[in-house]
Amino acid sequence: MVASLPVESWFNTAYWGFSFMAVLMVARFYVASGKPLLQIVRLNYLTWVVASIVLVLLLFFARDVLFEAETGYGLVRKASEVAGGAMSRATGMARFAAIPAVLAFVMFWRVNGWVSWITAAGVFAGSVSLVWFMQSRGALFSLAGTLVFVMLFMGKVPRVIAIVLFVLGLGGGLDMVPEQTQTYVVEHATRGTGVEGLKTMSGRDRIFRNAWQAIQEQPILGYGPQADRRIIGENAQNGLLYAWLSGGLLGMLGYVGGMLAAWWYFLKIIFGKFRMGSQARDMLIMTGGILAFFSLRSYPENTAALFSVDLLVQLPAMVYIAMLYRYQTEVSQFFGAMNIRA
Repeated sequence: MVASLPVESWFNTAYWGFSFMAVLMVARFYVASGKPLLQIVRLNYLTWVVASIVLVLLLFFARDVLFEAETGYGLVRKASEVAGGAMSRATGMARFAAIPAVLAFVMFWRVNGWVSWITAAGVFAGSVSLVWFMQSRGALFSLAGTLVFVMLFMGKVPRVIAIVLFVLGLGGGLDMVPEQTQTYVVEHATRGTGVEGLKTMSGRDRIFRNAWQAIQEQPILGYGPQADRRIIGENAQNGLLYAWLSGGLLGMLGYVGGMLAAWWYFLKIIFGKFRMGSQARDMLIMTGGILAFFSLRSYPENTAALFSVDLLVQLPAMVYIAMLYRYQTEVSQFFGAMNIRA
C-alpha cells in the first residue's frame, strides 16, 4: 500500500491492496467468537459452496459456446461476458473445478454406502473431466500432484496406490501404456507443445527474467499492487515474483512466511500425536489438499499473492490448519495435565 502512493491514479492501484487486506480482515472477524475453530470450519464450507455455485453458473451461461470445441482453452475469446459480467478464463474455470475435485476425492475414500460413494465418485469424475477439458497446464499438473499428496494421508490402501504409481512413473512403468495413448495425453496436457513447451511454459521463462530484473531495481519496497501490469507490462505468472514485485522484500517474506507456517502446522498435526476425530482429520486433509494445489499452482500463476479467487479459497484453508494446531495443542496439554494428576 505504501509503495502505491507515488503511482498516478493512486486509488485505482490501491484498490487492489484494500481488497487483499479485506479478505484477511473478513476472515479475522469471522472467527472472532467463542468457537473460532467451528467458525473457520463454517467459513471453509461456505467458501467451497459459493465456489461450486459460481462454477455451475459459469458452465450454464457459457454452455452454448463452451462445448462446441474439443477444448475449453481460449473460452474467454468465445464468450467474453456472462450475464453482463466478465467470463472466467479456462485457467480460472479449471481452478474452480479443482476445488470440488479435491474435496470429492477425500470423501471418496471416507464415505460409507453406495449412494454416498457414487455421489463422491461422480463429483470427482465430473470435476477432473472439466479440468482436463479446460486444458490448463498449471491446473492439470497441480491437481495431479495434489491427488497423489492426498492419497499419502488417506490410509494404507490409498498410500500404497500412490507409492506404486509414483514408482512406476519413475521406473518407466508408463511404457505399459500404449504409445498412442501416451502421445494423446502428452499432446493434450501440454496443448501440443510437448516437453519443450513445459520448459518455456508459454514464455514464462522470459517473463520471470523480466520480473526479476524489475525487482532488483526496487527490491525492498516494491511497486505496489498490480505492479506486473504497470512495470513489465504483463502478468508475472508466479506467486513469489508477484509478491516481491508488488510488496517488496517485506511483502514477499510475508507471503512466503504465511505459506510455510501453514505447511509447518499441517506437518506438525499430521505427524504429531494429536487427538482428533475422523471429521477433523478429513477436514485437515481437505484443507491440506487445497493448500497443496495452490502451492503447486503458485509456480505458473500469481495465485493468492493478489486479491483473487485463489486467495479467497486458500486463506480459510490456511487459517483452519493453524486453528486446529492451536486447538489440538491446548487439548493435548489438558489431557497431559490430567494424566500427571492421575
